Amino acid sequence: MQGWTLNHQGQLLRSIYHECDLLIAESLASGVFEGLEPAQLAGLLSCFVFESKRASRVPNAAHHVTTKKKRALNDRLGHVRRGNLNDRLNDISATAVTIREIESRFLVPHAKEPDGKFATTIAAWARGASLGTVLDLADVEIGQTSPGDFVRNAKQVADLCEQLARMSDLTSVADVAAQARDAVLRSVVAGYSSVHPLA
Repeated sequence: MQGWTLNHQGQLLRSIYHECDLLIAESLASGVFEGLEPAQLAGLLSCFVFESKRASRVPNAAHHVTTKKKRALNDRLGHVRRGNLNDRLNDISATAVTIREIESRFLVPHAKEPDGKFATTIAAWARGASLGTVLDLADVEIGQTSPGDFVRNAKQVADLCEQLARMSDLTSVADVAAQARDAVLRSVVAGYSSVHPLA
């Protein structure tokens, strides 16, 4: 705060309705979301909504993952986009560690930690990969994933994209967030979502 007025980061924080609101606001302020393609932004935002399930680590799922790794997947990402996603996810994780240390110091309950395992899956979907391809990719990256689980997580990513898209003061990030929302909300995801792409 500046006197009795919220500073820029405070204004960002009050505009975000999410359990990771502080981490998202700090990530926005640090520029982590700048200069990204819509699909990459969708991938990054997924780390705030996705949570790995214990069920994905059971022996049968592990065997399933090994089988999927034997063939190449046309995920439409490539090494450069994957590398960029990983670098930015690492930046978000570093910010999360700092926040967690402050929470511990002041005995504040810890917020959800970012989980980047869904990032490449939703990024591939936003770049136009088929449902079959992204489910195969999810099986490799996460563990066995049902179409319902994919759609549920995709909808949450789209909802977060929508929030950023409404922040007009974010200019370029807001514009990319709107494009990311529309890229995620297609096919089966659009059919089950309360957020819809702009006509």
